[in-house]
Amino acid sequence: YLIKLGHKNIGCIHAPEKYYVNSERISGFKAALKENGIAMENSNFLDGGHTLETSYQSALKLLCSKQSITAIFATDDIKALGVYKAAQSLSLNIPNDLSVIGHNDYEFSSMITPRLTTIKVPIYELGIAAASKLFSLINNKKEEPNLILSTSFIYRESVCQKN
Repeated sequence: YLIKLGHKNIGCIHAPEKYYVNSERISGFKAALKENGIAMENSNFLDGGHTLETSYQSALKLLCSKQSITAIFATDDIKALGVYKAAQSLSLNIPNDLSVIGHNDYEFSSMITPRLTTIKVPIYELGIAAASKLFSLINNKKEEPNLILSTSFIYRESVCQKN
């Protein structure tokens, strides 16, 4: 989506790669850049840790680099909130100076200003599926090892066209 809107210098604030879900999101981000002929610079790709504060610090580092980042993909909405905080600290306007996309669609994502463009994960359905798998394991029933639930893209106001 960011690439279609003309963004070429896109940063990523991610969670530690040791967790499967994070490595999958990071792989998708890298694949999108590669498919569109955009070089992946290591300096555009920072671990935001697990907290709002560590995400904020990573976003500051990324935005203060000489990379002229025009957009950031955050692998979860907490990290996107850290990006919002960093943008505010640097007097950057979202989306005019910096476009931001998150992931998960937490409740606060539609309440912050501007409302966060994000990828909705069906959290409730994930919980049901996890409980079902757990009961199957307890009862020695065979189940598929991996279950992939559909996500959806939520278009909101935190992204704009790059001129």
